Amino acid sequence: MKAVVIDDEPAHVHGILKYIKWEELGFDEPTGFTDVKKALRYFEENAADVVITDIRMPEIDGLTLIRKFQDIKSDLDIIIVSGYDNFSYAQEAIKLGVRAYLLKPLKIEELHRELVKCQDNRINNELSAIKKIKSENQEEANTELHPSIRKIIEYIHLNYASGELTMQLLAERFQMNDCYLSSLFHKETGVNLNSYITIFRLKKGMQLLKSTQDRISEISYRCGYNNPSYFSEQFKNYFGITPSEARKSNETA
Repeated sequence: MKAVVIDDEPAHVHGILKYIKWEELGFDEPTGFTDVKKALRYFEENAADVVITDIRMPEIDGLTLIRKFQDIKSDLDIIIVSGYDNFSYAQEAIKLGVRAYLLKPLKIEELHRELVKCQDNRINNELSAIKKIKSENQEEANTELHPSIRKIIEYIHLNYASGELTMQLLAERFQMNDCYLSSLFHKETGVNLNSYITIFRLKKGMQLLKSTQDRISEISYRCGYNNPSYFSEQFKNYFGITPSEARKSNETA
């Protein structure tokens, strides 16, 4: 997942970028802005999943800003971090679909909890969606896919162990705009690109748990996860059991 942080006070942007353990939460390196117009231009050209923003900034009203972001991406998670303690305003923001309204001075652990919820919610939604689509074998054999998407799927199957397998990398390698790639992949397969990569890796992890005696940490690395704990968390979200439980069930089968 990708996050964008917006606040007209540089210290607040710097603090959020620095003190949140982004990689451990499953996020790419976030991007920070102190200028709302620059943030909007960036967001129009780059894929992002979460926006963390103040709402009282000189360039634009907070509720208008929220609507602008939602016009660009409807399933965006928005977290407000503001010194403006107004209940009716917070209520209106929540009605617009804002995930959380946090007050300054910000407690990093509060923001951390909300980011975990964002990650969990997105994973659960995408895993539910992917279970409804055609099987992996059907996807591999589907000759009606757009040629570029078919090549990207083949590349994922060969390089899933690389921790650097991101939308940005794939877009650069196949000379496509990342927003266009995201849209085309979903249109052609019915699945979010990052979800496809995640599920493919997790299924490979299950295969390795059943066919080898390698340590779970080693299997996580072989599946492209630099953080074994995060691998285990996603594994349980998808399969409903931990890697250890999966291995035990296979041994007793």
